[in-house]
Amino acid sequence: MLSTPVLPQEILALIVRLLRRNGQALLNLCLTSSCFLGEARNLLYSDIRIRESRFTVSRNNNPIPLEVAKSDKLFVTLTAHNTSLAALVQTFAYLADFPCNNDEYMSLVNRTFRLINNVKHLTLCSDVVIPGLFDGCTFQLESLCCTATDSLKHSAGQNEICRFLSTQPNLKSLLLDWQQSRLPLTLCPKLETIRGGNISIECLLPGRSTVRHLEWIRHETYRDLPIPIHKLSAELSNMTVLALGGINDRIPLRSLTPYLKSLRVLRLMGFAKGRGIDELEHDVSRLSKLQILALIIRLLRHNAQALLNLCLTSSCFIGEARNLLYSEIRIRKSRFTTPQNSDSISIDAAKSDKLLTTLTTHNTSLAALVQSFACLTDFPCNNKEYTSLVNRTFRLITNVKRLTVCCGLIVSGLFDGCTFQLESLCCTATGTPTRAAAQDEICHFLSSQPNLKSILLDWPESPRPFTLKLDTTREVYHPLSTAALSNVTVLALKGMHDRIPLRSLIPYLNSLRVLRLMGFGDWGMVDLENNLPKFSKLHTFVWSSGSFRLSYSNRDEYSLGQGREQQKRLTDRWFTKMDSLDKVYFQACDIRFGVGCYTCWRRGDNEPVYVDHKETLVANGLSFWFG
Repeated sequence: MLSTPVLPQEILALIVRLLRRNGQALLNLCLTSSCFLGEARNLLYSDIRIRESRFTVSRNNNPIPLEVAKSDKLFVTLTAHNTSLAALVQTFAYLADFPCNNDEYMSLVNRTFRLINNVKHLTLCSDVVIPGLFDGCTFQLESLCCTATDSLKHSAGQNEICRFLSTQPNLKSLLLDWQQSRLPLTLCPKLETIRGGNISIECLLPGRSTVRHLEWIRHETYRDLPIPIHKLSAELSNMTVLALGGINDRIPLRSLTPYLKSLRVLRLMGFAKGRGIDELEHDVSRLSKLQILALIIRLLRHNAQALLNLCLTSSCFIGEARNLLYSEIRIRKSRFTTPQNSDSISIDAAKSDKLLTTLTTHNTSLAALVQSFACLTDFPCNNKEYTSLVNRTFRLITNVKRLTVCCGLIVSGLFDGCTFQLESLCCTATGTPTRAAAQDEICHFLSSQPNLKSILLDWPESPRPFTLKLDTTREVYHPLSTAALSNVTVLALKGMHDRIPLRSLIPYLNSLRVLRLMGFGDWGMVDLENNLPKFSKLHTFVWSSGSFRLSYSNRDEYSLGQGREQQKRLTDRWFTKMDSLDKVYFQACDIRFGVGCYTCWRRGDNEPVYVDHKETLVANGLSFWFG
């Protein structure tokens, strides 16, 4: 009898997510093979919505809605048949009135609320708040939407909500039909987002300096009264995101613009009486920090031709496009291509003289926009005119913070007259500097960079004494010393064929908190399993499997889906032995994220989550130099 092949877990998850909007197809899939049950269960119970049967839900909604008449079966499942499912619920929405005359049903709802202790987003669209609905609830919400319009007019409903909010110190987003008096400031101290109509805004917003996101939506059923805008001037000045809307009319933008000093994103919905497009253009122009154009530009940052066409369509896009294009410059050899997801637009070395001439002659103000400059090609050193052009460019890009020079020869006088203060420097002049003069030039340049935090330097084998004030808490490269290693908190070991043995460094890495291994070592996973617990302060471990080249980054069995059990065994043992360890990342190829995908195991979790390279590397201080 042939055995059924076992699919990798990430493939199962992808198949299930493709069917997330088709409940019947998902059921048939689980009946076909039990291997889909785990992923389907996680998906189905993560987002629960109960609605009236007369309402329909659009097909692009991720959750599968459940009618009120059938909701009791769901609640019985969560509270009696399989209580472990309640822990999977992340979002719960009740989009109908509670059947208040049914005490048994309401008791079932309360028992469910007590069990869904991992829920983060709760929505209650009911005209009745039942006393005791939240009794015994231990969940800590991030967002709450409660539109119980009638019940919150009475003291019983108000007291119930206030008592519940007093147990939610981490609440960040609130939509509440509060219409009586100001909500006490002691409730929800970390609130960042408020949604509501005139009366709700007037009662919830005053005195809350932490709120940065406001959705001001007027409804005709609220019988909104004019609100004194000037009384909210301090709170409005903090807003960075604002949405204005209404069924028949929205708050006039002109009444708010004097106070919106920090606004960066604006959304308008519905109509405003007596306001034409010309007047709207005038109102928007008064918002100096608005970044709507910036959002449009960034959507096209990977497509240079589309960006050019956009600027030709309207000159209002030119400023933001210029800021984006010149913030990061890369000069490369023509045979190399730039990844599509790169934020920078690379330029062939053969055409770079035109760019450098623009920065140094045609429009020198553009040089001040450069934050990152990388020359990934050899300088044509026999061309004195080009070398002089590079030097003049370096003297003008005074705001650059990240500089990468990958060339075969350090040109004498390249950094003369440069005033920029770098945070990171990468200089991989392979085989150089070989002469004392070149070494002295590098030393002289580094002596003018007291704020340098990260350095990659191909220094020759023979040591040359010099002292630098580097931030050794981030990254340290050759030459290494035991004294410097004792200060290192982030370490990455890498090699094309072999890397430095980790076990030889363990005695000196007393402060290490983040470790990343790349390439092949001279010892296997068994040694790693035994040696990793020797780092008493290690917080994060990243295993980037495979060899030096990214195209071979998925050869190791621990990075593939079928290595899930080995990963689980390793992480469980490490978490048991290491009190400080919190996260472990394994590189794995997944078509949802591409080659730079990682599985992240967190302490206390039975299953990993998929994250991209930015969360894995950049967030942990593991910046990389070549893309």
